[in-house]
Amino acid sequence: MSRPNLLALDSELASPAEGGAGFMASALKAGPGVVCATGTATPRAVILYADRASQARRRAFAAQLGTYEGLLTWGGLTFDVPVLNAWWPDWSKHLPNRHVDLMALCTLLAHGVPAEQLERLGLGWTKRWPSWKRLVRGWGLDNVGMHTLQRRKVEGMTGATAPIAWQAGRLDEVTEYCLGDVTLLWRLYWHAWNGGALSNGSASVRIPRELL
Repeated sequence: MSRPNLLALDSELASPAEGGAGFMASALKAGPGVVCATGTATPRAVILYADRASQARRRAFAAQLGTYEGLLTWGGLTFDVPVLNAWWPDWSKHLPNRHVDLMALCTLLAHGVPAEQLERLGLGWTKRWPSWKRLVRGWGLDNVGMHTLQRRKVEGMTGATAPIAWQAGRLDEVTEYCLGDVTLLWRLYWHAWNGGALSNGSASVRIPRELL
């Protein structure tokens, strides 16, 4: 099976979002600050300062999306893609049909969902598993990176503090943090592609290659 041509993507909010039940509504209102992506065959990062990008820059970024077979994210189906869709509805027209959300795959496989039910996960996957917020606990990128590869996310920042730093004008720091997430995402993906298990410390899963 040949390696798919994927684009790994991560984003950070332009302003802080509320915690708890109102988080997603608040995140959709905040919109993305920075979007970072790297492709399977193109390690050079594509960086979009979303909240200050011109229409031409947005179109150029969207055009690149269409050159890939699919997106690779960690929780992108429940965060990055909905936030980007709300910020710029036109971008979804350029999205590849395939989306490999490693967090969703790990979560559902760990809870016994058969692999054949996971071949076409989409934005509506949480409706099929209403208790998904409970299921994903422990499957954060940093935790899985540590227990699987002994690698952590960039220190000194979190997804909650990145928007605060963005508002303070620390764009380079937030971009470095976002790129660090993309790098760790790729490391976990290739570990899984080569047959390695992804672990959160209390459970581990091997993702069938056809889902990758």
